[in-house]
Formats: sequence, structure tokens, C-alpha cells
Amino acid sequence: LMASPRVLLLDEPSLGLAPRIVAQVMALIQRLRDESGLTVVLVEQNARSALAIADLGVVLNVGRVVVIEEAAVSWGVDVTRVELQAIEPPRDIQQSMELQMRAERERRAAVTNAEAVIRADQAAVENARLQLEYCSIRSPIDGRAGDLLVHAGNVVKANPDNPLLVINQVRPIYVNFAVPEQNLEAIKQYRAAGTLRVEAVVPKTSGARPQGALTFVNNTVDMTTGTIQLKGTFANGDNAFWPGQFVDVVLTLTEEPDALVVPSQAIQNGQKGSFVFVVKPDLTVESRPVTVGRALEQRETVITRGVKPGERVVTDGQARLLPGGKVVIKSASPAPKEG
Repeated sequence: LMASPRVLLLDEPSLGLAPRIVAQVMALIQRLRDESGLTVVLVEQNARSALAIADLGVVLNVGRVVVIEEAAVSWGVDVTRVELQAIEPPRDIQQSMELQMRAERERRAAVTNAEAVIRADQAAVENARLQLEYCSIRSPIDGRAGDLLVHAGNVVKANPDNPLLVINQVRPIYVNFAVPEQNLEAIKQYRAAGTLRVEAVVPKTSGARPQGALTFVNNTVDMTTGTIQLKGTFANGDNAFWPGQFVDVVLTLTEEPDALVVPSQAIQNGQKGSFVFVVKPDLTVESRPVTVGRALEQRETVITRGVKPGERVVTDGQARLLPGGKVVIKSASPAPKEG
């Protein structure tokens, strides 16, 4: 019968049972009391099974056995009191156990030493691979290699002052240019609204201007020149630009549709501000005040108010003109255009 957390072993002749239960651990029975023909043993239940000798009313349990002495009311019998005392194994067994433990320690030490040797060999392999990598030089970028600066037979050293060769990136290529610091605020304003277009062309060449984008604005103004450095990025798929080449650059901040422009030399400055001489159909001139906008490439200037599309203005000899005076057109010149 089981009674948690204790085990109750019962041997009753009336049940017709004669179990033969033997001990499976070595222990010394110090005291035994059995006052009736009915033997009841009660011990604490352990993680292992209780072992008992039912004929003698003795229970042996692996581990510490707590001596219990109480009346089993439900059965009306006394409880057998058992005390166990662990005994040491024979000396030859103890020596054998010591030898086994020593052999186990030596085996573990051998395994640890073998693992250390393996790690050392792996480190040696990695070092050999690294040394092998040093035998080849791979470019960190795509580009074009320049002239060789060393040749077979030359002696080189690690991190020299003179390189073996120079590799320049061509696709994409970066164009560095500078603008006056007065334009910095406008550049920041329009760049915050979107990407700014940059156009570049090699001087004295014709054709369409390759277009790129403004990708860099320096973090400081050059105090010696009063300019700020900018950088435009071009795909350069056709190799139109070459590293170190000089180009003309146009940075477009914004576009004004239907703007009226006149040649910049037509604008004069007077006591009342800017004005231009407008040529009438009868070839007489009149002085007309104008409101000047931005200048375009130092050749044309935007006029926001004062002249109309199609009117002609004087671009040369203004110092000899008076309002109402006649002019002579020496050569045909294009009329003011809208753009």
C-alpha cells in the first residue's frame, strides 16, 4: 500500500502473500523491534524506491532514513523503528575507485590538451591564409590604373610613401567647383526642396551638356578666396570626363518659366536706379526704369518689370544718348527673348 509522501509496506498472513523483498544497498541494521506477528514498516518516500526485508520488518532506503516512531491507528499495530548507518566499502574497492577517478582526470586532461592543440593549429592555418592574401593586391574600387611606379626587381616595403600605382575612379566621376559665398543661402534653400542639377562641358566642345547632381557642399567657406567648394556627381557612361580635366560647370538652382531677359550690357545705373534705353519704331529712344532680377551666366539679366517682349534696347553707346534722340542700328541684333 502507498501513502504519499511515505511508503507503507504490509505483510499480513491472512492475505495469502509471501513476498521476498531483499536489500539492494549495503547498510548496517542497528536496532530492530517487532512486538507482534504483524509487521508494519513506515519510512519517508525517496526519489528512489524503498527496499525492505518484510520477514524481519526492516526497511532499507537509499540515502538518509529518518527514524519514525508512531502508532498506526488505522491498523492498530506498532510501527517498526529502523535506523541505518552507512558503512565504508572495503579498502580494495576504495583503491579501485581512486584509480578510476585518477584515470578519468588524466583522460580529461588529455582531451583538454588535444583541444588546445587543435585551436593552435587552426590559428596557424588562419595566419597562413592571411599571409597568402598579402601576395595579391585587389583594388577596393572600380577604376582605371595609371602608370606603374615600380617594376620587377624593385624592393618594396609595407606602407611605403610611394605607391605601386594610382587607381582613379571614372564611373561615376566627381566634378569639384567653387561658387562665391554670397550664393550659399540660395543653394541651401533650393537644395532643401530637391536635388539640384549640375551641367558640365569640356571647353571648346559642342553637343549636349552631360548632366549630374549636386551631392556635396563643403562645411566651411574658404576665407582666402571667399568661396565654398561644391561637388557634382556624373554617371560618365561615355567617358566624357577624365580625372584631372578642366570643365565648365553650370549649377541650376531653379527655373522661372516665361521670364523676360535682356543683354546685361543694356542695363544702366542712374540716380533713380536701373534703366534701359528702349528704341521706338521711329528710331528714337526713351529712358525707361526697370526692375532687375537675377543675372544669367553674366551675359543676360532677368527683367521683372519695365520692358515688354519684342521691344528693342540699346546695348552700346548709351553715354551719347538722350531721351528723344535718334539712333542708328549698325547691325541686326536679336530682340529680347522670353526664357
